[in-house]
Amino acid sequence: MKRRGIFRKVFSYTAIFLVLLICVTVALFSQQFISFYNTAQTQQLFHSYQDLYARLHGKNSEEVVSVAQKYYENNQTFSFFLADSENRV
Repeated sequence: MKRRGIFRKVFSYTAIFLVLLICVTVALFSQQFISFYNTAQTQQLFHSYQDLYARLHGKNSEEVVSVAQKYYENNQTFSFFLADSENRV
C-alpha cells in the first residue's frame, strides 16, 4: 500500500486559498479602478470645456453662437450643445 504524504493536501488547500484571495482582491480593486477612471474622465472633460466656458462668459447670444462655432471648428473631437436658461438649444 502506497502512503500519501501531507504535501498534496497542503499544496491543494494553499492553491485554493490563493486563488480565492486573488479573486477577492481583483473584485475589490476593480471597483476602485472603475471609480478612478470615471473621475479622471470627468476631470478631463471639465478641463477641455473650461476654455470654452471662459470665452462664453458674459457674451450675448449672437456672440455665443459665433464663439461656439469657432471652438467646434478647432475641436471637432468634442460634441457639445449650448442651451439657454430655459433649456432651449
